[in-house]
Parts: sequence; structure tokens; C-alpha cells
Amino acid sequence: MSLNRRACGTHQFEFSRKEINHHLKPVPDSDPGFINSKSSHANHVYDLWQHRWKNDISSNRLGIRYNVRFAANSSNFIRKHPGAYIYRKHLLDFKFNLSSNPATKRKQETRFKRHCTRMFKNINPISRTMKEDKIAAGRRFRFLFHEAQHIYSPIHHLKFKRFSTEKLLPDPDDYTFKIPHHMLENSSITPIARSQPSTSYRPSGANTIPII
Repeated sequence: MSLNRRACGTHQFEFSRKEINHHLKPVPDSDPGFINSKSSHANHVYDLWQHRWKNDISSNRLGIRYNVRFAANSSNFIRKHPGAYIYRKHLLDFKFNLSSNPATKRKQETRFKRHCTRMFKNINPISRTMKEDKIAAGRRFRFLFHEAQHIYSPIHHLKFKRFSTEKLLPDPDDYTFKIPHHMLENSSITPIARSQPSTSYRPSGANTIPII
């Protein structure tokens, strides 16, 4: 709904049944030649990764904001894990985006703390490993709660085919769509230069986050 409004719980069912998607105007296809398939979707993700696409996600309800972009696994990771996921979503640059209205700000802070409490309800608050436990819980539930935190979330439906030990690395000719083979060895192709840094593989557990 507009202006950040929501339907109340009593009328949510009726609102969804009668109003949503019942008064939409027909929108012409932006690309009539586009075919909705796995290959076209994989090529689209490849283009987003190639051009260092980044999406800014914000929540006015929680008063938070973070960025999402795609990262490709490195050749060393692919050698160790044949058949691994081709891409990962990289969640990073978390920060608070609180309202200037004091009343709204208090509500946002209350909702965010309540969300943290729900995520960390099984963590012992006096445990020596509380910081590591919070990081693990955030990674498991894809939940950002600190500015120094970042999370990698694999895209499950796009995977490398298992390749023989003779090839050492996946062969782009084995695929019906583009793969980030210029991340692999013996390739002279380089990604398009952008202001954003490279997003090569980095273990998610490498975060350094102070205890909060």
C-alpha cells in the first residue's frame, strides 16, 4: 500500500482477495523476444554480476538499510567443491535509517530490537562464544544486525556441472548460458571496470564484529 500503510489483520484476507492484482493495467512486454527460461535467467544474473550491479534495500518499518549484489566463486573454491553454486548474493553495508520523527524512531528501534530478540532467543547471553553465536545465527537466517557484518547467500538453482579432474575447471562450452569463466584460470577476459570493488569469494565466517 502507498505511504507505507498496511492492512490490519482483521481485513487482510478480504483486502488480498478483492483488491490485490484485480485492477492492474496491461503492461506491454519491454522485450517481446525474451524467453522466460533458466538460460535467460542465468544470463541476466551474469550481466548483473558483470556490471557490478548493486541494489539498495531499505525497511521503513525496522529503520534499516543494506546493499545486495552478486558475487562469483573463485577458481580455488570451485576446485575444492565441484558442482558448487555459481553465484552468491552478497548482503553488506548494513546501517540504520531511522526516521527524523522521534515517535516513529522509537517504534522502529523497538521493532528492530524485537526482531533481534527473536533471532537470538536460543543464544546464552553469558556464553563466551556469544559473538560467534550471533554471527552464526545471522548467517543462518540471512539477518544483518551490525555495520561490520556481511553475509553470502548461495543462489541454489544455478550450479556448476561436475567436471573431470583432467579439466581442472568448468568448461564454458558445456553450458547453454554464460558463466563467469573469466574468474577462472587461463582466461584473458576481465570484468567491466566499475567503482565498486571486486566480489571474489570470501568465507562468511570471516566477519569481525564487536560484541553487542
